[in-house]
Amino acid sequence: MNKEEIKNIGETPIEGDSPVGSDVSYEPSFEELTGELDKLSSPTAEGAINWQRVAELGVIILRDESKNLVVACYLNVALFYTDGMQGFAVGAHILRNLLETWWDTMYPPKKRKKGRINILNWWDDKLQQLLAEQETVIWPQEQRQQLLDDLDGIDALIADQLEDGPMLRPLKDAVSRLVDEEAPPPEPEPEPEAETAAPSKAEDAAPPQPKEEPAKAAPAEPPKQEQKKLQPQPKPSPPPVSISAGDAGEAEIYLRQGLELLGRAATHVFQADASRPLPYQLNRFVAWSELDELPPATNNITMVPPPNEQVVSILETMYRSENWGDLLEAAESRVREHLFWIDLSYYSFRALKGLGHMLAAQAVENETRLHVLRLTGSESLSFSDERPFASPQTKDWLASTPAVQTGTASSAPETASSGEKKQDVIHDVEEAVRLSAGSGIQEALTWLVEQKKSRRISPQGVYVRCGVLSIAFSG
Repeated sequence: MNKEEIKNIGETPIEGDSPVGSDVSYEPSFEELTGELDKLSSPTAEGAINWQRVAELGVIILRDESKNLVVACYLNVALFYTDGMQGFAVGAHILRNLLETWWDTMYPPKKRKKGRINILNWWDDKLQQLLAEQETVIWPQEQRQQLLDDLDGIDALIADQLEDGPMLRPLKDAVSRLVDEEAPPPEPEPEPEAETAAPSKAEDAAPPQPKEEPAKAAPAEPPKQEQKKLQPQPKPSPPPVSISAGDAGEAEIYLRQGLELLGRAATHVFQADASRPLPYQLNRFVAWSELDELPPATNNITMVPPPNEQVVSILETMYRSENWGDLLEAAESRVREHLFWIDLSYYSFRALKGLGHMLAAQAVENETRLHVLRLTGSESLSFSDERPFASPQTKDWLASTPAVQTGTASSAPETASSGEKKQDVIHDVEEAVRLSAGSGIQEALTWLVEQKKSRRISPQGVYVRCGVLSIAFSG
């Protein structure tokens, strides 16, 4: 489906007597569309929804039959399923154009305010669920801003026309977090001005001579030295990222891009060999490295959205049936989506033990214990629906053996100034990079993360995390 061809169907009039078309509630195309969406009401049938067909029907109806809010919302969600964030952006643009152009005359009719509110609430909820499972992407500034502008336009129109309509602030915040702005390309260095000598009078007087074509010789075998040069050479390792004390803004850009790469690396290593400890360490580093404090809570209940009930049920069923392979993949793939759901690490730990991957299981246990030790009290908090971050069995697991005390925040006396600590952290990064060359990346990463735990000034965290990226990329 060509996104450029469909992005303006929200505002383009339908050919015929009425620019908004007609009510298609009982037309075959709309009945087929809603028939697919009805499968959402049955959790076991959700995977059978043909989102590609939903998208095709949505385009046909909006372009040729009816300017319909329900169809536009279904189309936006379908495009998210079929084309990810790019599809989401196209669908949001279509929806904004539809609302701004045809609000008074589109379907359902304006007098059916409740119907319009209900479908917009569904659209908002569904997109927030999808975004919660989405990894960070990096877009050009113009493309990112276009999506945010479209969501602002939808939000403004809802606020103006529907006082009981959804507030899109959480949706817009999620997009702002997930879509990072591409770093601008470096400015090209100015080319040195060529020094040209003034031609002599003799040269001025001489007529231009025709250029002689060089004689074409038969291609010869390159000499042996040249043949060696022509053979593929191994690519040199990129130099470590250089971080200075004043580059916090630039470091944040490197950090976000680097964390995304490390997340992909964790997934790749996991798929290649799930018995290795490394993918579980990387996965949790990417997920938890920027969590510096607990979410606000009242009576231990936070505003963090809970995991989907269907996902919870599937994981519990896999655990009870000891389906260790599927449980491991299902739990591990969600660690970076549900940052506070500690049960996921418990499921991964039990699955790895069940599969006999003892070193990897120990890595999950160590990383989780240190995470809970760093964010003390996180195991006692709950999601917004009162589901605990850590179930009773997960709490028992965490309490079974005390975590290794390795430089926790409480053990680091606050004696040095901010500037001195910043220099200490930069020194730690440099030392870790040297250690990686001699003792290996994993030992260097472990050493640096332990050093991070002894630094209590939060701004230094960015330098430590970029140091981890420096080690990873230099290895």
